[in-house]
Amino acid sequence: MRAIPGDNLAYPIQITLENGSQGSGFYLHEENQGYLITAAHVLLNQDESPKSNKVQLLSYTPDFESGSFWLFEIDLNKALEDGGVLYDLGRDIIVINLSERTFSVDDTGKEIGLNRGKAWVDLKQAGQVSTVSVPIRNIKLYDDVLIGNDVVLFGFPASIGMQHSPQFDYKRPLLRSGVVAGKHAEREKIILDCPAYYGNSGGPVIEIEHFPPKEIRYRIIGIVNEFIPYSETWKNLSSGLENIQMINSGYSVIASMDAILNLIGVDLTKTNSSE
Repeated sequence: MRAIPGDNLAYPIQITLENGSQGSGFYLHEENQGYLITAAHVLLNQDESPKSNKVQLLSYTPDFESGSFWLFEIDLNKALEDGGVLYDLGRDIIVINLSERTFSVDDTGKEIGLNRGKAWVDLKQAGQVSTVSVPIRNIKLYDDVLIGNDVVLFGFPASIGMQHSPQFDYKRPLLRSGVVAGKHAEREKIILDCPAYYGNSGGPVIEIEHFPPKEIRYRIIGIVNEFIPYSETWKNLSSGLENIQMINSGYSVIASMDAILNLIGVDLTKTNSSE
């Protein structure tokens, strides 16, 4: 058996900007609304301007092993102008409203639901769309995250490997396992003993929790923001010049789901993520 549910492999979304810059993200749905969740720095500059007008989303179907995926394009300028984007640069999170589910009654009187994409979202392929979106019940809040528990980090680390002679498929997400190494209460950030690289930003992180006798729960606890560097200083004794090199320490920082749900307007007191 796979160590995580098969449809979890389809959680990560590859985000590509017009200039070729990339990041990761995932879809979240709450009641009748569907959202794209990612790190703010993937899409916005520090002055809050968009890094790109057009943003492409590559989304895998629930049958991840088949390799089938969908391509969407977001008009980021239009989404910003129409109020479809919520973000917090300080916490490095951004939420884009992609769709809403409306309900109607068919000829037999049965209620049916239709997903209606927002005006700033364009499907680049024809056909019946099938993607994986995470329900609110499958998230875990900051206070419930347990130090020492196993985690899996998902994303598209575009900066590793040799692009001229690929060792892996850059359009397929890679997983990285680790543990919850610590928590930063003041910023509601979670520290992972798990390296992240350029392209991982905004990708979802799942915590694996075991309950007796044999129950296992998989919950998204946040998104990748940054790696923690350590500095190495080289000094030329004859000239006195110093060269400081920043190196990936193997630890990474993620934003908690609390901040994301607050942006959307979910009442956290009604969200029992430990159930």
